[in-house]
Amino acid sequence: EAGAENILFGGADPSIKNLVPTDIEIRYNLMTKPQNWRGNVTIKCTLELKNAKNVRIFGNIIENSFDEMAIRFTVRNQSGKAPWSSIEDVVMENNIVRNSGGGINFLGMDDTYPSQKMKRVRVVNNLFAALNVGSDERFILIADGEEISVENNTVFNGGNVITAHGAPTRRFIFRGNIVSFNNYGFSGDNGVGKVVFPKYFSDGQIIENLIVNSKNIPKGDVYVPPRNFFAENFDIVGFINYQGGNFRLAPNSKFKGKAANGKDVGANIDVIEAETNKAK
Repeated sequence: EAGAENILFGGADPSIKNLVPTDIEIRYNLMTKPQNWRGNVTIKCTLELKNAKNVRIFGNIIENSFDEMAIRFTVRNQSGKAPWSSIEDVVMENNIVRNSGGGINFLGMDDTYPSQKMKRVRVVNNLFAALNVGSDERFILIADGEEISVENNTVFNGGNVITAHGAPTRRFIFRGNIVSFNNYGFSGDNGVGKVVFPKYFSDGQIIENLIVNSKNIPKGDVYVPPRNFFAENFDIVGFINYQGGNFRLAPNSKFKGKAANGKDVGANIDVIEAETNKAK
């Protein structure tokens, strides 16, 4: 348990030139904050990388970042004396993230001091549940970076799917996820909907995602990018037991096998449960 941040790599500028924390494994942990801390202590997020390379984040339960994004991958040359700061080669897989004010904040380069650019980050096969504990509730906030992939996650977000700002993200992949559209879906500094993609993800792939109209927004106001799927509500998705928290697709779901190579859209819940059971 920790108030501001449970785990952080980076932050203070290293006194050794070119030092980057490297070869990090975060596996089978329960990272949490007590409910009664909300509003009484400083809470920032649960897990943050500011300067790190070759990181593996597997099989964790990450919860209770009340009113804040749960995860931050944000490159920071914290005090301006470490321009080599970078985030590279990160894999986040088979985790449960829940009860938080949002999902992941990607910041591909420090927006205050010179830094290196974030590269090769993969977020794959995770369950993001109850990202609605706050006023923001976005799944992804993103600026800059290269080769960031978000694939085959099942997400219950209360705000935008993606909010992009600042510099575009090169070769961004957003594929095979189940997400909630909510009020705006995809948003950027230049507006919402179709205009976001050519400005921020011009060479990216946003395909094979299931976008759910969870707030009954008029269909004409819901922008679904080409090569993606749409469901009017979560009952139509075809989970085995949506109300009971079983988020596997039922055999008769019309979205089963619709992702790449005949895989289901969303996460493989069997694998996630097998891994995260080791964290309890």
